[in-house]
Amino acid sequence: MKTVEEIFAVLEEKFGVKRESLDKWGVTAVVSANYLHNVVQYLRDESDPKFEMLVDIAGIDYLTYPNHEGPRFAVAYALKSMSQPGLRIRLKVLVSEGNLKVPTISDLYANANWYERETWDQFGIVFE
Repeated sequence: MKTVEEIFAVLEEKFGVKRESLDKWGVTAVVSANYLHNVVQYLRDESDPKFEMLVDIAGIDYLTYPNHEGPRFAVAYALKSMSQPGLRIRLKVLVSEGNLKVPTISDLYANANWYERETWDQFGIVFE
């Protein structure tokens, strides 16, 4: 089984993800919306260990964050490995006010439908 560092190295090589520098736990990868579905599918089906459980999807509004630079919104995805229960990874997609669209992952995890609807209700982000 790979360590978190090895998993991030594979994600960076295959999908161009970058580690979130502000994450004090070191488990967050910033993913382009274009690669989100592929990254999630890879983590669920091919990664070692696999991330079989979607724990949560949450919208983030950076409007009042001090010194924030970049897009106003983000969508964060929390995934958990069932074969190695202490192992979690978080994916973050940055979303601009001008393009509030993110690919759906409800075809990969059935519970994503609920979380995506909740995020749409709270932030107006559309999951396509």
